[in-house]
Amino acid sequence: GVAIDPAGVIYITDAGGAALRVCRFNNSPDSTVGGTVTTLAGGSSAGLVDGSLERALLNRPAGVAVARDGMIVVADTGNKLVRAVVGENRQQGAPLTSEAITMLRSTAEQMRRAGEPRWPYDPPVRPREIAATFGEIRGLLSSDPAESMGPWFHNGLDVPGGYGETVRLLRAERILRPLSVTSVDTARERIRFPLLGYAHLRVGRHADDREFSDERFIIGRDAAGRVARVRVRRGARFAAGDAIGTLNNQNHVHLIAGPAGAEMNALAALELPNVKDTVAPTIELNGVRLFDREWKEFQSIASTVTAVAERGPKTGPVAVQSDVRIVVQAYDQMDGNAIRRRLGLYRLGYQILNLDGTPVPQFAEPLMTISFENLPDDSAAVPLVYAEGSQAGYTEKTVFAYIITNTVRDREIREDFWRASTLPPGEYIVRVFAEDFFGNRTTRDVTVQVTASANSAGATS
Repeated sequence: GVAIDPAGVIYITDAGGAALRVCRFNNSPDSTVGGTVTTLAGGSSAGLVDGSLERALLNRPAGVAVARDGMIVVADTGNKLVRAVVGENRQQGAPLTSEAITMLRSTAEQMRRAGEPRWPYDPPVRPREIAATFGEIRGLLSSDPAESMGPWFHNGLDVPGGYGETVRLLRAERILRPLSVTSVDTARERIRFPLLGYAHLRVGRHADDREFSDERFIIGRDAAGRVARVRVRRGARFAAGDAIGTLNNQNHVHLIAGPAGAEMNALAALELPNVKDTVAPTIELNGVRLFDREWKEFQSIASTVTAVAERGPKTGPVAVQSDVRIVVQAYDQMDGNAIRRRLGLYRLGYQILNLDGTPVPQFAEPLMTISFENLPDDSAAVPLVYAEGSQAGYTEKTVFAYIITNTVRDREIREDFWRASTLPPGEYIVRVFAEDFFGNRTTRDVTVQVTASANSAGATS
């Protein structure tokens, strides 16, 4: 959409960039710059957030208009809302509360009930391997800019298939986007329906790039005959089981559940027949580490040696004080996974116990701090979920190191700590929990010595 205010300022909605842009022309004869284009709101990622222009998020904004009083009105189609840009001191409309946003969004259970039980291939009820899950890190998280890759959240479910295998729709949907197919003729080619996305395809084409005999797909080619664009007419209807493309050289389909900017865990939102997981998560050897606020690792008291059943001797309790970060390095697997496969976890948390196993007063129940039903609205939240060194997807190895003292759930995220100083000095047990979507749980206990002195040797650099 395009709108012009009385001063000649042009407002443009950028649906693909999830932003509202502003064009201003420079009419000065002495200037070498013809004008500027700036972002008024959105642009960092698709989503639904009200507030300051720097913080606000949009989702496929379409129409835009300028009211007589200067208010800018935007048709935010992805969020099914009319949004307004107003001055800070003006009282028009109502800012969306987190409760209101929750009511506007479809739930995973609603999606699951409305869909059909099938996999994205034929035969529809034959179970397939799951190669990656929702919320996993992608790229490499490093404090060294030369090493860091990304990072970002994996926003879907990866289901492997054979090269050129036909990918089929999981539920009946209608195309609403003018440009529903993106990244054409690349490994990331995808098609987006209102509630589901499918990536790593040749959309509307066979493995040899021959076009489907389906008039809903419009394939454009360049002078050399290479596919240059793929369109699907707005309003085109598809039924569950319809062919939408074939797998490209990534050999898996990346399934995205939920509207753009409001993605949800596909394991919860889709009915995948006969999917099975009886394998409990693995907490790696030395996979629980404790740090202070400045990321200096707390150390064990070396003079004490204890015997732990079936694990042999190990050093004594870890000396901690004040604010403590707990990092858990763990991964999951599912029935049918290759031995090398490492999947991300669904829920993590911790509990503080006395040495006799009874919980301390603040931890009557485990505190489940991380839960991947959905993703945080803040696209820069990865370093609050994963510790440095976490990596997956485009790296040589897979490492999931979760900061479980931070809270990451219900699209909210915040930094937090275990306040060890609230307990009397003495020995306690830190019990960590790692769960997959199917309820399989693994725990690990670490004995700690809470010290009162700020000069304790517990934290070392």
